[in-house]
Amino acid sequence: MESPKCQTLNFARPFFPNSFVLLEVEKSVADAFSSSDSLSLTIRGHCSDPLVVCTSSRTFGAKDVEVSNTLLLLDGTPNYAGANQQHIVSITNRFVELSEAFLPDQTFRLKALLEQNLLDFYNENAPAAEESKGIKLSELLDQVQISEQQLREELAKFAVVEPAEGIFHLLSDGCQQKFLDELVELFDDAGLQISAFSADSLRQKVSPQVTDIGWFLRLFCTQNDDGSFCVCPSTFVRCRAQFVLRAAADGAKQWRLDEFEQSVRRLLPDAFRHLNPCDFLHGIALLSDSLVYGKTLRALLPETLPRELGPRLTHLFSLKASWKRDELRPYVADFCSNSAKMEELLLKYCKVIGTGAERWRQFSHANAALNRKTRVGVCGEQRRRALGDNDVLFYLDLFVFSDEVREVRGEQQTSRPRAEFEQKTADGRNVKAMECGSVKAKRVYVKEPNVKSTYIQTPHASDGECNEPLDYVAGGSNNNSEKTHYQFDGQPAFPLKPT
Repeated sequence: MESPKCQTLNFARPFFPNSFVLLEVEKSVADAFSSSDSLSLTIRGHCSDPLVVCTSSRTFGAKDVEVSNTLLLLDGTPNYAGANQQHIVSITNRFVELSEAFLPDQTFRLKALLEQNLLDFYNENAPAAEESKGIKLSELLDQVQISEQQLREELAKFAVVEPAEGIFHLLSDGCQQKFLDELVELFDDAGLQISAFSADSLRQKVSPQVTDIGWFLRLFCTQNDDGSFCVCPSTFVRCRAQFVLRAAADGAKQWRLDEFEQSVRRLLPDAFRHLNPCDFLHGIALLSDSLVYGKTLRALLPETLPRELGPRLTHLFSLKASWKRDELRPYVADFCSNSAKMEELLLKYCKVIGTGAERWRQFSHANAALNRKTRVGVCGEQRRRALGDNDVLFYLDLFVFSDEVREVRGEQQTSRPRAEFEQKTADGRNVKAMECGSVKAKRVYVKEPNVKSTYIQTPHASDGECNEPLDYVAGGSNNNSEKTHYQFDGQPAFPLKPT
């Protein structure tokens, strides 16, 4: 029989328990560290920002984790020859968990920084691009919490020029529109074909003060097989339509469709004037029907919307009660890195109306709890098992705020101080809290003689959380009544009616 081994643990002197920070990363990141001497992790952002760690091409959000087990940090490796004489250099029960992050607010921050360094080729009083300060890549990396590769990809989406290595300028809207005005005249001239032109020929024909056309080729053109460039009709018409929408009473004007189409067509080259500008308004304008003027539209530009997701959805659905997915997509693209995230967002915040191709999304809020007569369905088997088939049920919605509790039952609503409610539930009622999967809310069942009431506790709107769809249970006055459920989508984005 093999004799037991003795392992000796020695603590370092001096011993500093908080000298190390442990990072938990996915295996691919750990493998990259072990196979490369140049891979580094960089912490980016302001002191007040959430902790974000970047490699050269990826961005990770950091979360502080505390565990019940004690972690010992040892010298050497598992194959170290003196494995029975372990030397402890630190001890901790905390580590930082890194997970890949998508940070929409960083795009807003990047644009705000670029707008501090606007450039206008046509402004004679402004310094030339080579002479103006601009903003350095290193300054952007210090303030924007994304990796360098992701930062360069985001920069490519803006009308930026780089007159010197690592120095960036954002072209003003006025400069871009003046350049497009100039191009309309050039393309109407037979000497320059809008569907096949070279970068050199375009550079020779534009005004001499325009020192960079790379941004136009990148954002407005596609490249043909022979290397020549072709202006993309949808991008060009859409940009001109945006200019018209912004210029009219700061975007607040209500347009008749024929009036709007005429205004945009005047800004297009002859090759594009047969196109209908209203076909390219996806994500920049809201169409509606008027009894007086028929179909009308007004500007609804993404940059004019709230930056936070909750207020943005609240604003969008206050303008229009139901949206198709493709209509909604451009207005929430900042918060969805891919189509899967888009579907997740729709499932979490919206309900579906209709079937097949005619599927609409609606955003429900706390006031929706006051009218559920048309939203009744059979309770699922899982909910039946959770509640018990023999209980007499009725529904009562409970909204817990910082200082008061509001109970909503049908069309009736009552309010009382939160302290009074908590005292009452502690004095004899059997209160049971049950986690509902990944739902960020508590479902509380309050048992009384012959009656079981279902309470729903939802976070306050300011908490920044939004519930996944919850089932509300209702029933009749006898044990054989059919159990039904009501669907609630979203958090209390609007205040309840005054009590």
